[in-house]
Amino acid sequence: MTSAQNAPAGKKKGRYFACEIDAWAVDSKTVNRFLEKVIRGDPDQCWSWSGYVDNRGYGSFSFNCSRTAAHRFAFFVEHGYLPKHVLHRCNNKTCTNPAHLAPGDARLNVVHAIHDGLVRKRKLCADDVIEIRALKAAGAATKAIASRFGVHKTLIGKIIAGTRWWHVGTDILDGILMRPPQAIAA
Repeated sequence: MTSAQNAPAGKKKGRYFACEIDAWAVDSKTVNRFLEKVIRGDPDQCWSWSGYVDNRGYGSFSFNCSRTAAHRFAFFVEHGYLPKHVLHRCNNKTCTNPAHLAPGDARLNVVHAIHDGLVRKRKLCADDVIEIRALKAAGAATKAIASRFGVHKTLIGKIIAGTRWWHVGTDILDGILMRPPQAIAA
């Protein structure tokens, strides 16, 4: 039997899921083993993780034949529960200081990343998308539009089809599909 077959239900090798940490399975020995890998500083400083760091840069902690992100385990130890998402307020992926961790959701995580400049800058803005749709409606070739904006023609096609940037200028052109993907499926 391979290690992937031995993995707990709902887990895939090398990935973290919003699995619940069983409070009964986390004993003082496990917590002490976790804390041995935390390099503590002042309460307002990041507490670095000295254990295993995965290929995405997050600390990883193994217990009871499963693996979880070190910052998630730190949050659980401090607060006694585990939300679906645990966000780093400090943007340090190896930080395990509970004062730097907060419950959240995927949307809040993206907003935080954008606010802190962690998301790469887009090549297009909303005004570009409106211009792209106007050019296409005027008969411009998809390849020419793509060349003008420095993007691939596939992206231009998706913008015109409404599967990318669907939320921008949804009423500017008749005859071009401009609804969100959810509305298309319904």
